[in-house]
Amino acid sequence: MSAFRRLLQQPLLFLTLLATLGCSGGISLTHYNTVDQRLRQGRFLSIAEQSTQDAAEIYGANNRLVYHLDMVMLDHLAGRFGSSNQHCATAEKIGEDLFTRSLGAEVGSLFTSDLDIPYRGEDSERVMVHLVGALNWAVIGDPMEALVEIRKVNYRLRELREGYGDGSYREDPFAGYLGALLYAEMGEYADAVVSARQALAAYGNPKTSFGVATPYGLQMLASELGATTGDGELFGVSLPPPPPPPNPDEGEVVVVHMVGPGPRKKERIFQISLGEGMVFVHQAEMNTQDQKDSQRTLSAATGMASATQVVVAYPVFSQPREAAAGAQVSLRGCGAAVEEELVEDVSAIAKANLEDRVARDRVRMVARAVLKFLAAQTAGAVGEKASGEKWVGLLTRLVTQAALSATEAADTRSWRTLPSKIYLSRFRCPAGVYEVELKLLGTNGYRGFSSAEVFVPSEDYDGPQVQGDGAGYGWVDEGGRVLVPQVRVVPRNRTWLSVGTW
Repeated sequence: MSAFRRLLQQPLLFLTLLATLGCSGGISLTHYNTVDQRLRQGRFLSIAEQSTQDAAEIYGANNRLVYHLDMVMLDHLAGRFGSSNQHCATAEKIGEDLFTRSLGAEVGSLFTSDLDIPYRGEDSERVMVHLVGALNWAVIGDPMEALVEIRKVNYRLRELREGYGDGSYREDPFAGYLGALLYAEMGEYADAVVSARQALAAYGNPKTSFGVATPYGLQMLASELGATTGDGELFGVSLPPPPPPPNPDEGEVVVVHMVGPGPRKKERIFQISLGEGMVFVHQAEMNTQDQKDSQRTLSAATGMASATQVVVAYPVFSQPREAAAGAQVSLRGCGAAVEEELVEDVSAIAKANLEDRVARDRVRMVARAVLKFLAAQTAGAVGEKASGEKWVGLLTRLVTQAALSATEAADTRSWRTLPSKIYLSRFRCPAGVYEVELKLLGTNGYRGFSSAEVFVPSEDYDGPQVQGDGAGYGWVDEGGRVLVPQVRVVPRNRTWLSVGTW
């Protein structure tokens, strides 16, 4: 029998080689390069349609959640809010199923890569999907459904508090601000006061604000709510005087501006000595098969220097250069331009949340790297014994170690189409049609969108709720041609507009 055939008959070695060859990759960078290019060009509809058409080929079975998360934002930017909401619902269900499965099933194998299993999303991503859903419903003109999504945000955050205790992402101040606006729009002022108080507290706490200062618009909203309910003292903070009551023919426009690109995961590595790593191996929770395989693998540590270095890979978020540092927003014919306010640092939240998760998973990450390193040593010994040739053992160890190192690559999958920052501005205007213009800040050059029209109804308006056919929302530049957005008119005189700059 040949040395090679005897080699393949060794079960542990054959299993190890199969594991190294079976590792599936993430999502093609070519796809995301195209996404980034189209987003920079403002061709939101084009990339949304292409991503939908090529979904099976681009994402694959293990990345179903990534696909739906990506589409949540792409469809939102393209003005396809109904479709975006469908992807929100599907992403929520997939995330729930994967999370439940991870709790109920045996612990996954330490001898495989995270890329071999379905992506179940970061905790912050599972919260953000509801925040985008709330914005979808707000722009559509259904504050009741938008508030359902806000409640889901609060539920997810409560899950994090109860499941993990103290951590970086346990409150979302923008969700509170958004909830206060929506409750006020529904005339539910008591709930609006509660949401505004929560938002003020979260923005005022460095641990939950993520560096975002308390928006003046939120302070004015709290002041308005205090004047309306007579409970201004309940906020417990100094507030500016409330504005005069709106005239009967005035309405409000809320402009939400998302600025990208958002954070991207990349791989980092650190080295740990074999002696230190063995401590993590003994601490790690293992499934039944891993317990058996590790007994064979750990024998390779006998006689090895404890100072031998093992490489461990882990993911971190990095932030590319943003397209703008906010904008000056104006509604022509309705007062002066205002500088929009930062209300959410999505990138900072993602970074902090991932750091929390990596810290929780540190034991398992190190244990897996150590066991894979030792598996390579074991494979070399088995190869030499089976073949009777030292060179075969050396070659087997080197090849297996190289393959196992490749499978130890960090899982850098994420919701790549998220923005980095979210800004908001509010306008009170007489009933009428206004052109909206954004002048981007912090960039070279000027980009104006003077063709966007927003309709503000009077108090007694009872006409159609949609201006135009409702086919497009937001600014979409297809081949240099700006499509005029159709903005839905919401009840109670508040109109929402969401736009994106990448």
